[in-house]
Amino acid sequence: MAMRPVSVLIAILHILVAASLFTPASAASGSKDKANCKKPIAAKGIPNLMESVAGLSALRMWSQTAETKHGAGYSMWHNAGGQAVKCERKGNSDFHVCVATGKPCQATTPDKTAKQAR
Repeated sequence: MAMRPVSVLIAILHILVAASLFTPASAASGSKDKANCKKPIAAKGIPNLMESVAGLSALRMWSQTAETKHGAGYSMWHNAGGQAVKCERKGNSDFHVCVATGKPCQATTPDKTAKQAR
């Protein structure tokens, strides 16, 4: 049975998302200014049959938790320090459960004078 083109695109999207979720923490987080970071937050996502979707759910929960605790400026996963997403199967089922952990770091905006100097 041949896959429909939309199904192929969705499968490719899931692979790309999974690859980006499970980047080693040292490569993903870089060096964050500790003065602008809060204590680590761990957030569990909603279980899903697809590990990539369960991982995205954990990231969304982490972002919502960070925003509730510290404000919108701390809710961006790409700004978090010590990023980690760990997934495992839930009991004997086929469902995956993921937990996203990271230090919420304040979003920074580029210096206006640096933009004007260009």
